[in-house]
Amino acid sequence: REVSFKAQECYAMAGELLDVDPPPTALFAASNRLAEGVLRHVKERRLRMPDDIALCVFDDVAAFSYMTPSITAVGYDTREFASRAVGFLCDRIEDRYDGDARIAQVSCRLIRRESTIGSTPDIA
Repeated sequence: REVSFKAQECYAMAGELLDVDPPPTALFAASNRLAEGVLRHVKERRLRMPDDIALCVFDDVAAFSYMTPSITAVGYDTREFASRAVGFLCDRIEDRYDGDARIAQVSCRLIRRESTIGSTPDIA
């Protein structure tokens, strides 16, 4: 399901998803901010990761590796991401491109941690 990028909306959505019978075994949050809502429910409901629910988040932040359990995340090269976005913006500003929205792929990597695989070391 989709929500806006507001932590409170993700909190409500995570609650709705976790109330489904049977509940999901895993959730994916599209940003570290949205993960806050999921993590609040995990704590409030005393769920165990990954036994009760697995969690993966797009946008790795340093804190994820220090949390207990550590959080699995999708990381990407922020310089490459920013370079592509700025390039598209400059093309528009300088009238080099006026077509439909463009899509660029950037390299990503899965950083497997305890929230999805338990205490097994990272093998990314």
